[in-house]
Amino acid sequence: METRKKSNELSAYAVYLEDLSSNTTLIINGNDRHFLASLLKVPILLIYLKEAEKDPALLNLTFVATNNIPDQGQNLPPEQSLTPNERYTVSELLRRMILYSDNRSANLLSVYFESKYLGNKDKIVPYALNQLGIDFVTDPATNEEKITVATYAQFYKIFYESSFLAPLASQRSLEQFAHVAFNQGLAAGIPEAVTLANKFAIRNRQGALQLHDCGIIYHPIHPYLLCVMTRGQSEQLLAESIATVSTMVWEYTENRL
Repeated sequence: METRKKSNELSAYAVYLEDLSSNTTLIINGNDRHFLASLLKVPILLIYLKEAEKDPALLNLTFVATNNIPDQGQNLPPEQSLTPNERYTVSELLRRMILYSDNRSANLLSVYFESKYLGNKDKIVPYALNQLGIDFVTDPATNEEKITVATYAQFYKIFYESSFLAPLASQRSLEQFAHVAFNQGLAAGIPEAVTLANKFAIRNRQGALQLHDCGIIYHPIHPYLLCVMTRGQSEQLLAESIATVSTMVWEYTENRL
């Protein structure tokens, strides 16, 4: 990664690695903060599922997908988009938000939650981060949340250890992550048959590109959590950088056996 940085393929990067069988960790550039971008969908999922534990009917509530739902200039169009004027349950919107990283699904969910539970006095993402005890800062120029790689990685520990949600909800969420439609980044560095439960994010604002990928790799003996956050000028080069880290970690894990 340092070689890529010196050649200007990367302007910044951060890595979090944890062996989930021993809880040993490696953190590189752990103090750097990065924009959440689409990674913000994970705390939205967590806070909705937590509310659904108190009110299971919430997941069956339906919303109409109108034509004017913003997508925040989604960089990578979702594999499946919402159909205008169709009704979707909260459960289906949560699925699409994670599986396809669909911004419109996330916006529908956010608007309802902020109105119903927050009285439109707070936004769902900072509310969720505060409820989860997650350290973050809000960028004054963009009003977007920024977080360190080590802090963000804790979301996956929350699912893995069922420390915030009931075990069944945690397990079902990880199963959803395992079907995320993104074959670059972490996925490109491990064998195809290995289960990966991850979420990726692409953010491109005024030429400032970020690509992040974070998830659990279910190695049969040493499952591990790997989170890589990158900034640079080329989406392809950033994806290749993440794939390089993923390959190195997989090979290291294999060689330990």
